[in-house]
Amino acid sequence: MSAFRRIGLGIALGLLGVAAACGGGTERRTSRYADGTLLSEVDFAGGRPHGECRTWYPDGAPKSAGTYAFGRAEGVWTFWLPGEVLDYRAGFQADRLHGPYESFHPDGSVAESGEYDVGRRVGEWKRFHPGGALAESGTFQLGREHGLWTAYHPDGSVRSRTPWVEGRKHGAFEELYPDGARAVVGAYHEGKAAGEWVFYYPDGTPERRGSFDAEGRLDGLWTSYAPDGSVDAAASVTFRAGVPQ
Repeated sequence: MSAFRRIGLGIALGLLGVAAACGGGTERRTSRYADGTLLSEVDFAGGRPHGECRTWYPDGAPKSAGTYAFGRAEGVWTFWLPGEVLDYRAGFQADRLHGPYESFHPDGSVAESGEYDVGRRVGEWKRFHPGGALAESGTFQLGREHGLWTAYHPDGSVRSRTPWVEGRKHGAFEELYPDGARAVVGAYHEGKAAGEWVFYYPDGTPERRGSFDAEGRLDGLWTSYAPDGSVDAAASVTFRAGVPQ
């Protein structure tokens, strides 16, 4: 499961917990921990959550805040980790992610940002290194990665360029060192590594070279090279269907 999909699942499970904490009663109702500390406070209408809903950790720190409309999450919700650490902020429409989304690093800087359309990621999304430097950017189409995704080193230089087609890596791939020199050159075909791949030392000398078969498995002779460019026969390996021979 990708990082994007793990985050979406985490949000869904988090809301289930909030709904459980805020359920029951009519009009505004509160619930408390065994020691009397406030756990939740929510507005109800017709026996369903409708209006503001807030929950707290046992130490009194905020856990979540948002609104319900006739029993369904609606509008912007904010979630915190213990210690009042901001976790993520997301828009909802009828219990589904909808609108702007942001998650945060422990230092409070944005970790990821983008937008949902009725439960699916759409448009441009960005990930950030702690402190705010851009780590990765690309686009989603109908909830799947689509187009060129670019990753960045913390200093802002390009780290890699990965092509996606409808949620699968497809096309020429490259990874770069911070100075712009090639680190890896290869390609993907429908989500699998394909054809010849070359790995380079920082000075541009090939370090390893070989190919993948149609199933994305190491295939044929993978040649390793010493830093001076000579073949390292002892480190070179022949593969068949991914298995060393």
